[in-house]
Amino acid sequence: MLKQTLKQMRWALVAMACAAALVGVLVGRLTGSSPEPKGVAVDLPVAATGRVEDPLVQAASAASAAAAMAAHDDEEIEICGLGFVPADEAARILQNGFAPAPEVVARVSGALQASAAPPARALGMWLTAAAAAERATAAVNVQLARCGDDKACIESQQNAAFSTIHQARQPGIDALAREAADSENSAVYAMAFQACSTYDSRVSAAGNCQLINLERWAQLDSDNAVPWTYLASAALSRNDAAGASEALYRASIAGSSRQDSLLAIARPALASGLSDVERTQIATELIGLSAGRALPPFDAPMKMCSDEALRDGNRRQTCEAYASMLLDKGTTFIEQRLGIRLGERLRWPAERLDALRQERDALALAMVQNGPSLNGSFSCEAQKRAVDAVIRTAPLDELGRARATIAASGKSLDEWARLGRERHDAAAAAASAAAEASAVH
Repeated sequence: MLKQTLKQMRWALVAMACAAALVGVLVGRLTGSSPEPKGVAVDLPVAATGRVEDPLVQAASAASAAAAMAAHDDEEIEICGLGFVPADEAARILQNGFAPAPEVVARVSGALQASAAPPARALGMWLTAAAAAERATAAVNVQLARCGDDKACIESQQNAAFSTIHQARQPGIDALAREAADSENSAVYAMAFQACSTYDSRVSAAGNCQLINLERWAQLDSDNAVPWTYLASAALSRNDAAGASEALYRASIAGSSRQDSLLAIARPALASGLSDVERTQIATELIGLSAGRALPPFDAPMKMCSDEALRDGNRRQTCEAYASMLLDKGTTFIEQRLGIRLGERLRWPAERLDALRQERDALALAMVQNGPSLNGSFSCEAQKRAVDAVIRTAPLDELGRARATIAASGKSLDEWARLGRERHDAAAAAASAAAEASAVH
């Protein structure tokens, strides 16, 4: 159990930059095949948790975790500032030691809010709110742990949890929403929308979050498919067929589909004045904040581009354009995979679909192998290398990082695709064998 815990902790940091770990969960949610992810007693509002369902990603994650544990696996773990410490002590340190100290968060968020760049100021406010919520969540979980098996105590603490966490984060979110309401900057507005909508519907209905709306975001960033996809979903939920159709059309002709990189925005504030450990902590915090952002509700266009809907010529044309937009302008693996799914529904030529699947397999493998490695330690040097790699590539999106990995490798896309398929098939076979063995026992 201890070794498994350490492996999970190590992989969580090794894969900081690998947003591909969310792909299986997100695809599963859209297809209804993924089990609910496991979380802590009260889910941290700044972290995304989930189980990767893609065998390719599972296999690569397991291999990387095993390699990371190779050094000092049985006895000791190297941790920056402490040297090699016993494994059980390392487990405790790694479990509790990577949340940044309040003064470090205050220093970074203060530097961001002092910036002349509106997105940096907004991120400083959001970071302050997220860190306050995380501290409040940790305190709630401590109280829950003290309840033991006392159901009345657990229920009481859970009932009070939202209010406790909400009160902690609300000042920072209110400041961000106020900033966005007065801003013409689309990145600022997008952050406010996410901060107001990520946690709980009661947050979006409280305080200055009432000033934030999708229509204004789409107006500020009209050439970005993301707010239009949100608008299509909102219209669909209120049975506004005309509004949903218009929003889907606007998304289909958008010149981009993106969410701004929080690490790229924060890079100047992380450049100096922090120790390697502090930079690791803040980078991890920002990655958690990014991972906690809601992706556009792609279930709406998938419903609107159902087999039945595609019988209508106008809708078919819009869905053709939307699928092409996802594949040509999308920045995430989920968009690439959904674009291919739509292409299959649209009966695209087999040659086109085969080429898209080949690129998908190649990029998936490249993304997994692109993550910075700690090479079996949490030494200061290993952490510095890993975080530097994450921050250096922050301006690139998921697909951009994977394409850069392929371009720098000297291997062709065909080679990457072949390796990706082989690993995918091997992982699927291993999973099948494990399931059969489990059934026998």
